Amino acid sequence: MVISVLSGKGGTGKTTVVAALSEIAKKVIKVDCDVDAPNLYLFYKGTDIEKKNFYGGKKARINRSLCINCEICEEVCKFGAIKNCTIDLFSCEGCGACKVVCPQNAISLVEEKTADVFLTKTEKGIISRAMMGVGSDGSGKLVTYLRKNVKRFEDGKNITIIDGSPGIGCSVIASITETDVALIVTEPTKSGLDDLKRILELSERFETRVMICINKYDINSDMTAQIEAFAEDKKLFVAGKIPFDKKVMESVNTLKPITEFEDSSARKAIEEMWLRMNSYMVITKMQNNTNHNWRNVMMRVAVASDGSMVSGHFGHCEGFTLYDVDNVEVVNKSFVANPGHKPGYLPVFLKEQKANVIIAGGMGEAAQQLFIENGIEVVVGAQGIADDIVKQFIGGVLKSTGSVCTEHSHEGHCND
Repeated sequence: MVISVLSGKGGTGKTTVVAALSEIAKKVIKVDCDVDAPNLYLFYKGTDIEKKNFYGGKKARINRSLCINCEICEEVCKFGAIKNCTIDLFSCEGCGACKVVCPQNAISLVEEKTADVFLTKTEKGIISRAMMGVGSDGSGKLVTYLRKNVKRFEDGKNITIIDGSPGIGCSVIASITETDVALIVTEPTKSGLDDLKRILELSERFETRVMICINKYDINSDMTAQIEAFAEDKKLFVAGKIPFDKKVMESVNTLKPITEFEDSSARKAIEEMWLRMNSYMVITKMQNNTNHNWRNVMMRVAVASDGSMVSGHFGHCEGFTLYDVDNVEVVNKSFVANPGHKPGYLPVFLKEQKANVIIAGGMGEAAQQLFIENGIEVVVGAQGIADDIVKQFIGGVLKSTGSVCTEHSHEGHCND
């Protein structure tokens, strides 16, 4: 799972959100792709386990021993980088026109170091980052390198969170490419809404699922309402609204993630936002096991039910309550009766009902394996009212205990 946290402009609180989400999500690989102004690493104490030079382009060099001062190179340079047969490296774009026209072959293009790239190991995971040289170009090539540099640490169980560059330029394109979710952090101002529209247009080109976070939403309720109306019109999911909180300034000044401040209202809002985002993680997982287009995914959750309650024994339940979930909302609810106990039949039956997830109190180990083989995620150990349990599931709160039903009167049926 790769989440890119982006913004249409700088100063929206993007890095504050990234640091907080990284703390809440636990197993996170962090990539600071805001290469012009990287500061995510400041929130963590760590050790640089790798440092390399990054060469992002080329610059022209004149071999004075071959140069005859004909100044043809100066005439063709469109960037004004050559004066008196001397190259200004800050102005040179490395286009190579001067090299082509030089009659003495006195000009060559040389790889130019543009940044130091690091892998930093902290107590809370790996950070991939860069420190650019003065006047260097924060290109998409550098961002792409930073992302590739952490691939070796991805094991399919962790989450990669990208602190992207602001704007819609090349480095942002490299930040959003091949990501599962783009969380766009905006603020309630007219420029904030305009910048949101611009980066949304970019996201749509990559068919990336977009979520919106409105930071400091309570400083301008009218603009917040306009952003929410825009999101509703575009069918965008507003994952969270973070209130103005002076604790954020203390967080920045002390270089501690906002999650370390228990009385912070911003912390609570980001925690709630993560629960809402979690449902997208589930839907993404479902999509990875299907051929459906990302934007058309609807998740169906089946709950083994006895009346309105979750059944404690899967094979002996009265039936299955089916919940259709779209954009973290239950949009339809139906019920199918238990067709009866036939070895290996219920997983196939629920697959025919297009279920993506089965929730039950207890289930035999063999039955759990059959569901997995049929592409259905298993969540067991649930207790309570089925409607409430589904809300917990799509909010990311409900976790499977792996509970295996072994009660003597039902053990055989729960393995059906």
